[in-house]
Amino acid sequence: MDADRPGLDQLRRSTPWLAALLVLLAAWFAWSGVQQWRGQVREDRLAQARDQAVATASAAANAQAARLGERLQDETVRAALALGEAGVAASAITAGWPRAEQAVVLGADLAGAYGQAAEFGYSRLALLEDALSNRLPSQAP
Repeated sequence: MDADRPGLDQLRRSTPWLAALLVLLAAWFAWSGVQQWRGQVREDRLAQARDQAVATASAAANAQAARLGERLQDETVRAALALGEAGVAASAITAGWPRAEQAVVLGADLAGAYGQAAEFGYSRLALLEDALSNRLPSQAP
């Protein structure tokens, strides 16, 4: 029995240190868990804000595209387009569209745009090509 006594005494002396170490380890795990949880909440809120911004921008773009489609159905615009009067058609489009700053009517061949692609704008040209391939009215920036 005496042989077991030194080991038991040593265990009793080291138990508080072991308990303190386990408490510190538990606290560290808890802190890490809270940090991960807070980070996940932040990411979720950011994703929601991003999704809402995309939905708002998409709705605004769709509304403007619908408005452009309506303007293209106007009799004045249709008559000007039938006569090949691009400037008159552009003026008629902006006349019935509040806060519209500029409208440009281009031929389907886009020859002028391709000739001066850098000045015209590559993204605008890409939007027009997409609109032509999908047969949609286009609204380029």
